[in-house]
Amino acid sequence: MEKLRLMLLGIAALALVALGAQVFRARAPAMAATVPAASMASSAAQPQDARAQVIASFQKLASFRPYYDNLATALPDEYARVVNAVAKQEDKSPATSDDANMALAMRYVRENYGALAGHAQGADLDRILKAQQAILNAMGDSDPGLCVSFFYGGGSPGFADFSAKHRDLIAELAQANLAAIIAGKANKTKIADPSDADVQMLDDALVVAKVSPAAIDLLLDNKSPDPPLSDAQMCRAGQDYLSALLGLSSSVRWRLMSRSLILAARS
Repeated sequence: MEKLRLMLLGIAALALVALGAQVFRARAPAMAATVPAASMASSAAQPQDARAQVIASFQKLASFRPYYDNLATALPDEYARVVNAVAKQEDKSPATSDDANMALAMRYVRENYGALAGHAQGADLDRILKAQQAILNAMGDSDPGLCVSFFYGGGSPGFADFSAKHRDLIAELAQANLAAIIAGKANKTKIADPSDADVQMLDDALVVAKVSPAAIDLLLDNKSPDPPLSDAQMCRAGQDYLSALLGLSSSVRWRLMSRSLILAARS
């Protein structure tokens, strides 16, 4: 059962990124900016104007607009919280980007509703995995170090630049998570918990994919290899990991993903 616990935590780390938990944390200090006192006073005096500006900004980018529209329809109270949070943040940091606002929106949704994604069924869970895979593959082509950071749910300054260049991929990840939350909210059938046998199937799939024993130990048992794997090696292992998950039988894959998304939401 220990391997099962560690493996689930590993997928949960990746799921944290799917749920918008960490990708911009390392960039936060760089977003700070000095705002004139008069400007801040004006914003505070006209909160409705600030919210209207945020809503207008959500409609600005064609790639992100459908996510915000769907969020407003499916979870209107959460949408209002996101609007208020972005308005308050932009009062203090005018340099905040559209990409950081999307990450903030995903994080808010994850904190309040993320566990519901783990109760989704079938295609909704697979959509999240495929969205993660597309991002990981794109990062591997351009920045293996960022790929590794993404895989483990870590913050990275480079993610802001990546997001700005790949908004279609980020939008799909956000939409996939929101769709899973909506489906999970409506679903009354609980997915069974994964077993040690499920983990063994994933282990076997990684061996078939010719992932190195050192990488498998790191991925499934959290054992740090000596010498450490390079970023390129670790990124490739992460890509193979997602491919292996997608190659498992649907029932096994969904059990693993369901429990991991619930763990991620509670982290």
